[in-house]
Parts: sequence; C-alpha cells; structure tokens
Amino acid sequence: MSIDFILKMIILVLVKRPNTIEVLMVQEAFEAILDQPASIGFAAFIQSKLDELGITKNYLCKATGVDNKSLTRILNGEAKKVDVVTILKLGDFLGIDYRDVLQHYLAELEVEGIRQIESARKAGFLIRNFDLDGLKQIGFITHKGDFDAIEKKILKFFRFQSLREYEQGRLVFGQLFSRTHRNASEKMLQLWCTTAIGELKEIQNPYIFDLHQVKQVITRLSILTSDEVNGLLSAVKTLFRAGVTVLVNPYIGKTQIRGATFIVDGKPCIVLQDFRKAYDTIWFALAHELCHVVKDLELINHLKYHVSIEKGNNDLFVDETIEQRANDFAGELLLPDKKMKFIAGYIDIPGMVKKCARKWQVSESIIYGQYAHRYKQKFYYSKAKKADVAIQQLLIRDLFGKDDIQTAVEQVKHLYK
Repeated sequence: MSIDFILKMIILVLVKRPNTIEVLMVQEAFEAILDQPASIGFAAFIQSKLDELGITKNYLCKATGVDNKSLTRILNGEAKKVDVVTILKLGDFLGIDYRDVLQHYLAELEVEGIRQIESARKAGFLIRNFDLDGLKQIGFITHKGDFDAIEKKILKFFRFQSLREYEQGRLVFGQLFSRTHRNASEKMLQLWCTTAIGELKEIQNPYIFDLHQVKQVITRLSILTSDEVNGLLSAVKTLFRAGVTVLVNPYIGKTQIRGATFIVDGKPCIVLQDFRKAYDTIWFALAHELCHVVKDLELINHLKYHVSIEKGNNDLFVDETIEQRANDFAGELLLPDKKMKFIAGYIDIPGMVKKCARKWQVSESIIYGQYAHRYKQKFYYSKAKKADVAIQQLLIRDLFGKDDIQTAVEQVKHLYK
C-alpha cells in the first residue's frame, strides 16, 4: 500500500477539493505519524474501542459493511495488509481520528514495511515536485531512478534538512505554484525560483535600497549598452550599491522565463536568465525588471516575487497589463520609438546604423535587436551580438552541476564587493 494512495484516500475523506495548504497539512501529519508510531497495533486498538463502546464484532460488521472474515483476521492479527478503505470506515464509525487510526496501523508493520513506505513516499514526492527528465538534462542528476541520490543532491544543493522544506517553498510563491498537479514547465520554474532566492540570500547585499539612485541608473541604461564588454557589469555594480542585487543565471529548459524580481531581506532583487542568448534581450530583460522595481514595488513587496514569463508559453497566471507596460518601458528606454522609426528606413545600411548608434550612444546590437523585435523581422537578430560578450563575467556557469548554491555563487561573489 503506497503512501500516495493513503494520502489520496485521506484527502477524499477530509476535503472535497483540497488546495495546496490542505495537502501539505495532511502530508505533514502523516510524516509525523511515521516518525512516531503508536505503542499498540491496529488490531488491539480496534478491540479496545469495541470493548469501550460495548459493541460486538458482528454489529460492527453490519454497521460498516466490513466483511466478517476480514474483520476477524484483523482482530486476530492475521491480516498482513489491511485495505485503506476498511481502515477509514472502521475509524469513522468508532469516532477515531484518522491520525490515530494510521498511527496504530503503522505500529503493526514490520521494519521492512516502514522502509517500503518511506521509499514510496520519497519517490512520490520527487515525481510530484520535480521534472526528473529536466533535472538530468541540466546536469542536476545523473540517474532518474536513483531516488536516494536525487534526495541527497537536493538537500545538499539547497542546504535543506528535509525534502519538506522544498515543498513548503511552494507556499512562498502563492498562486504561481498553487495547483496540486503541475506540468514539467511549472516544476522547472519552481526549481529556478527556489535556486534564485538561495543565490540572492547567499550574496547578502549590505546596501540600503535607494529608489532615487536606481532611477539614476535607469536614465543611463541605454548609454551603458554601448560598452558591450563592461556596460552590463557596470550597471549591475551600480545597482548593487543602490540596494538592488542583479544575478545572471544560465537558461534551463522548459522555463520560458527572461527574468524575475524577488524581495529578499526587504529589498528588491533581479535575476536574469540567458533565455534568448542575445545581447539586446539581456538588456531588455534588465530594463523590464527595473520597471517593476520602480512602478510595481508595492505589489512585489506583497507577493515577494514577480516572474516575467514569455507570453503564450505557459498557462500560469500572468498579469498581461503589467507585463506590457514593462515591455513598453524597456523598449522606450533602450531605443525610443521616434529613433526606431527613423532608423527603420536605413536598417540595411550598416554605415547609417553605426552612425546613429554613435550619435545616440547606444549599441548597434540594441538597434538591430529592437528592430527585429518590434517589426517582427527575425533575420535582423543575426546582425546583433550574442549575450556572451556582456554576461561572460556575471554568468553563474554550470549552476546545477555544483555541489551547492554557495559554491555556485562563489564564482561571481567578488564582483559585488
């Protein structure tokens, strides 16, 4: 009898449509039962209740519909396994809390039975909460079927004491991961978000958040793009001293995410993902998230996060109004519409693009990339540089191949001093 089956039956009895919090409460209760089984077994417990209530075995069978032979085997201790429906029916009739019923039932199991339940519980948890194929693809695990090794990797990487800490993290992200059944994309996104918060806590930005200083950085953002090697690093360092930590993580499959803004230690933090691997895109993502910092801080403070996901690539909740405003903000900041309309007529003349880039103090890659994006002309992305030139110093490489988050962050921690 698997842990998942027991939990499902309990949930059906307790709540008609369980939400995430209710499911977690049931799971935590069951884990507590496993950790401390009762002193007497299920058969002795049921018999004591019958004696206490003055109820005969035959009466109990008729009232509950439990087969007489099955009940006799249970009370004689001859039943090696008891159907979970029978357990719950007997408990309900006798007025016994389901926790007590399970606690006494588990007391009769042998050590091997407990071990099997523990293994099933672990495997079920990992399958429910992680996309194992995705974990293998990013180098987080080597074998999908070695659940003990996967558990050790997760605990070590996040420095958790138990797997329960990871699932409790779902409550932090509220509606983003509130569904009981999630697809692979949502599971990988939770991994990305949990990792991002762990990294940000490891950085520990000591500076006070200064909104005025952040706005000053924003006014210079397009100019900084003209320094294709050090411009992004300069922006990140300046923002760090304004109390905003910015990290750049490698792209992980199925997430379709450009960036996110989190609240850590009371301050807004930005994590960018090298999603499109294009120079203009990484700058656009930074400008987009900075819009959320200056315009949506009250909302983000309430939720503790804001994730910017590609439109149409998932069925998670996305406030399209806020996202479109941030997109418009980023586009206007990097290359105002008036300038874009002017250069559009000369986009195939390299000399003209170069001349305008110099005059406007913006990278040519921003012009080509923004033109490709706004006019939906993908060909012009090929004329823009890759993001590597800008993020090579900031990118946390082989993030999920590292032993733990602390080791991964050590690659870039010196940049923020």
